Amino acid sequence: MTETFSRQNISCLEMVPAYLPEKAVKYRPFSLSQTKSAATLTSELFRPSLFFERPEEISTVSLLPDCPPYLVNWQGQRYQIEQALGPERLGKEWWAEEYSSDLFDRDYFSLRLPSGAWIWVYRENNQGKWFIQGIWA
Repeated sequence: MTETFSRQNISCLEMVPAYLPEKAVKYRPFSLSQTKSAATLTSELFRPSLFFERPEEISTVSLLPDCPPYLVNWQGQRYQIEQALGPERLGKEWWAEEYSSDLFDRDYFSLRLPSGAWIWVYRENNQGKWFIQGIWA
């Protein structure tokens, strides 16, 4: 790949220790000596191998307000959820220097679709909206 593209034009994602999912990955210059397998990366932190830069809003149906959804509508398709893991509740990084009083309250769920694929979704608890943030490839 570096023969086709110059080394400066190739970058990869690196998982970094961070509480918020948006801050848990960063781009770094590609280097074969520092490359980890996708299995290693996703096992270090139970996070999807495909992480959406901008989460996509989805619609869901749940039996109870705090339960995972059993139906998800995404990109014009309706999926009946076969298995759900979660929630993983995340809030604002109150210990961080850039902490503001803006509310941040999310419940993350890992959901298995009928195809066997897993998606990573969250509910914005303050607004009640649902988003998909990633997929395990």
